[in-house]
Amino acid sequence: VYNQPHLAACCDDNTVRLFKLDADGKFPDDPVYFKIHGAAAWVKNELAQQHDPKRRGKALETLAGWKDNASLDIIGEQITKDQDPALRLAATKLLIESNNPRVVKVLERAIGHGDGKVRVLAFDGLFRPLKPDLGPIDLALKTGHPDVGVKAVQALEPLAKKDDQALSRMVDALNAQTWDVRKAALAALESVYDAKAPTASLTALTAKHGDVRVLALTRTLERGLL
Repeated sequence: VYNQPHLAACCDDNTVRLFKLDADGKFPDDPVYFKIHGAAAWVKNELAQQHDPKRRGKALETLAGWKDNASLDIIGEQITKDQDPALRLAATKLLIESNNPRVVKVLERAIGHGDGKVRVLAFDGLFRPLKPDLGPIDLALKTGHPDVGVKAVQALEPLAKKDDQALSRMVDALNAQTWDVRKAALAALESVYDAKAPTASLTALTAKHGDVRVLALTRTLERGLL
């Protein structure tokens, strides 16, 4: 390359090609060129290293440092594509830390992820107690997963004391698919209503699941309300 003229061409495949010229600055009969790939190609290659999670992790950190939309999209893809649980979690965390509105949709989908740790982290990243939004709560309750479902109910508890929409969702959670969420909903209702009134148990007695109705009666007795 040194002391010899070259021509640089930016190509449609996002590469730069250096063509070696002859001493007169003309193309030789059999031109030789060097192909230089861009950063995107490097990232794609690093993330394809299925047997080297450290390289994939480094690539994710590099993408997060670029802070552009394309990089965030690639990080979001790794939440579902990467086979390493630790890297799926790392990708989720990097999106949360970006504070970019673009990642909201990705994190919303992640609330229903097959990996429980990813689900919980995505929910925690979207729900902000100081600026509560019922959207993440609704998504968590719809997943049918007890981990994020219970967290959603717990998030509703302080809101339900002054927000009818939050209270309505908590009552609906008495009919959730999983027992843990139904049980958490009854416990939350007991803290919302007057401790000396059986309102929470009476509400739970209208639930469609027998286990909640039995628990409601049991709790009424335990609380000395019979």
